Amino acid sequence: MSDSETMRQLTQFDREANDRGWVAAYPQGEWKYTEKMTNWNGAGCCSQGQDDIAFTKDMIDYIVKHFNVDENEVYVTGVSNGGFMVYRLLCEMGDRENGKPWIAAASVHSGLLGAWHADFSSCSISKDTPLVHFHGLADPVVNITGKPEGKQELLPFAPVTNAEWKSVKASIDYVAEAMCGSNAITSTSNLTESTTCHQMCDGKVEYCMVEDLEHMWSGCSNKTLHMFDPNHATNVDATKYFADSFAKQSSKKESELVKQ
Repeated sequence: MSDSETMRQLTQFDREANDRGWVAAYPQGEWKYTEKMTNWNGAGCCSQGQDDIAFTKDMIDYIVKHFNVDENEVYVTGVSNGGFMVYRLLCEMGDRENGKPWIAAASVHSGLLGAWHADFSSCSISKDTPLVHFHGLADPVVNITGKPEGKQELLPFAPVTNAEWKSVKASIDYVAEAMCGSNAITSTSNLTESTTCHQMCDGKVEYCMVEDLEHMWSGCSNKTLHMFDPNHATNVDATKYFADSFAKQSSKKESELVKQ
């Protein structure tokens, strides 16, 4: 919902990229509604019209070509409307010509799996793209319960009515069932007193719920940003947690190559 520079300040993935030798990219969504908000054509939120699937593929190809990035080591993160966009990428990006997924792993913060007119027929989740989802239990903008088609959700820029948003649990279940055929929770951990994480599919799917967190980025300490986390000192740093989860996937792939 914000511009790319705000997302850079909010998430600070530059820090993780510099420490790990990665490339961090902050794509700019299409300007919509106001001069201060950009938008993605995500899974049921929030604008429609622009082809953001094609845009994402073109962006990845450009980064792979010009920044010496392994096309099999591309990870994506989105928050709010960007989180809805990540779910859409999981549904529709598919595989490259080499049979490998466009996205090696994904993370979502404060977004949900949705669909315009409650039509999920185009959603085909890859079995090879792990997902971590963070959400505040007190989020008043993208509530953990989701919304049915027909209910008007008054977002900061314009109402969203003709879309269904699955709840956090239903969103995660949808991914887990596609990935391993089960939505059974295989482990639960308390990262802090405020954050509880549940894993499915032997850790390939995970969702973490943060008590008292509203529509904010867990761990954000920048008070000038509207998604600042007032409990950042005790809440989990979502940026580091997501980066650690991506690094685990990279390590697994390196281990598989050695075994071969």
